Amino acid sequence: MKPDAMINGVSMLSLGWLRETVNFPTPQSQSNTITVPGRNSPIRFTEALGRVAYQPRSFDMTFSMLGNRADYNLLVSLVVNQFAGKLCQVTLTEEGLALQNEMVSILKKYAQDLPGGVFHCFTGNEKEAAELLQFDRFVLGVGGVLTFKKSHLPEVLPQVVPLDRIVLETDAPYMAPVPMRGQRNEPSYVQYVLQRMAEAYGINEEELARKTNENVVRVFDVKI
Repeated sequence: MKPDAMINGVSMLSLGWLRETVNFPTPQSQSNTITVPGRNSPIRFTEALGRVAYQPRSFDMTFSMLGNRADYNLLVSLVVNQFAGKLCQVTLTEEGLALQNEMVSILKKYAQDLPGGVFHCFTGNEKEAAELLQFDRFVLGVGGVLTFKKSHLPEVLPQVVPLDRIVLETDAPYMAPVPMRGQRNEPSYVQYVLQRMAEAYGINEEELARKTNENVVRVFDVKI
């Protein structure tokens, strides 16, 4: 499930943009002072009102895309022409939890006949992981998101996902892991996903590599 942002109902992912980060700054309290009759000194605006008032809140989103400079200029113009200078409604999504629920409902009907596979680019929570792991011939694929500063995966995965139900992914050319974030992703960067996951599970990298390779062999019936 790839991160997306809906701006006035328009999917940025559908335009070719992949949402990388969202930064919500902490609102700053207004600190204006006013003079109140009967007091010898000014008091803070918020104290006078008896509540905290905040400045308008804004946030930043970072997107990435794959292509050349001409592609980039075209995609920028598509967004700027539609939304520049406008007050917009923004909805953040991982391609829709509703879609995952629908997928799980369909898979349940054929659970005994499914050969197995990988639930690609898992970024969900404990409940979502448990729902997917009920299909016992499937594993969760985890990539660069695991290494992101605000990712919850380092806490979620060890709680609910056993090592025999997980594989490493790159999702190249998207979502390069830290410290290569912002660059075009490539398979060699999976080493950083391996390092972070080993830390999360409290095991050494060699053991994790062995476990995840065994999972690949089992699920795909290939030799490594």
